[in-house]
Amino acid sequence: MDGRSFNRLEWSLLGYSGPTLLAVKTTSGETIGAFATAPWKDHKDFYGTADSFLVQLEPKLEVRRPAGRGQNFMYLHSTDMHSAMDPLHDGLPHGIGFGGTLTKPRLFIPMSFEHCSADFLDNTFESGNLLPKDALETFEIQCLEVWGVGGDEVITQALRDRVEYRERTDTAILLARTVQDKSAFAADMQSGLIPNRLFTHQEEARGRADFVVDDKHGGYRIEGK
Repeated sequence: MDGRSFNRLEWSLLGYSGPTLLAVKTTSGETIGAFATAPWKDHKDFYGTADSFLVQLEPKLEVRRPAGRGQNFMYLHSTDMHSAMDPLHDGLPHGIGFGGTLTKPRLFIPMSFEHCSADFLDNTFESGNLLPKDALETFEIQCLEVWGVGGDEVITQALRDRVEYRERTDTAILLARTVQDKSAFAADMQSGLIPNRLFTHQEEARGRADFVVDDKHGGYRIEGK
């Protein structure tokens, strides 16, 4: 698994509006996870509802419900244009998290899918082990799955919402690219990479003392005319 795998996971989650269960089987044989009811979104802070909980599924079933002392239920944040070049640029964890803080989530899966962590306590969920007592707080992933839950109608609607989200995202990306392309085109014209007469007056005027800004009418004029 790597960053590209995380991008595929994120693409599956973003816009999905129904409840989900994330389950992780570790290389040591434990299975832990988290249940979330809020729609997934890439955000620089925690979100979610008090219907969320953490769970140990194997070697035994143990549920860690909200403790009522915090609101850091779920978190998803991947690299943006700047943090992709410098992962520490925004100072935020990049991956999926539940509980805890931005500095130290209770359960955290980084974008690399390596050196994941599961702590004993935090303010959002009840204290207790997610991993067995004799296990370390870090673990490696053997298998990770996310399941949509809630019945056929809920899942069908959630999938439709995801399709609409993707369509809106594609439209926004296309619009942004169009604007960037137009800006680049104008810059190329002005620089001379694309021959044109639109900006030739700037070159012709450069160095002429009688060529001044026309504050009254806008643009430029030859002084005395």
